[in-house]
Amino acid sequence: TEATTEETTTETGPEPITAAEKRWVRALNRYHNRFTRIAFQSGQVTHASMRREAGLARDCRKTLLRGAQPGRFEPAAKIVERACKRLDKAAALLDQAIAVSDPGGAVLAGSEEEEIFNRSFNGAAEAMGNADFDLQRALNQANSIEADLPNG
Repeated sequence: TEATTEETTTETGPEPITAAEKRWVRALNRYHNRFTRIAFQSGQVTHASMRREAGLARDCRKTLLRGAQPGRFEPAAKIVERACKRLDKAAALLDQAIAVSDPGGAVLAGSEEEEIFNRSFNGAAEAMGNADFDLQRALNQANSIEADLPNG
């Protein structure tokens, strides 16, 4: 008798996006939308506005890194980690600006406090701008990864 051996190989694609991965991408989208809405508002600089921005900056780590399970979105999560570090720095700089200004955000012209305020506030603005760029890059990376995965 002739024995026939038939080899069957089934090639499957990548697994569908998991619920945890979907939650992580959704959290990234929500945080970035909230960040751009709040962080770049124009208006008067006061203790309240600087505290709001500092709180938003501190939320990055809590919202996107602690307990997050990005799964296959890990390359985007690495970019988010960099953004959160920049935002931690921005929050600390805003705290310095608050410490040397009055509740309305004013400092005495020509004073040492003005120099500290300007350096701190401008440094915070730069760090937030760089973080925004990183968050956008992370979103682009996540979208690219998501495009290669089946939606489950």
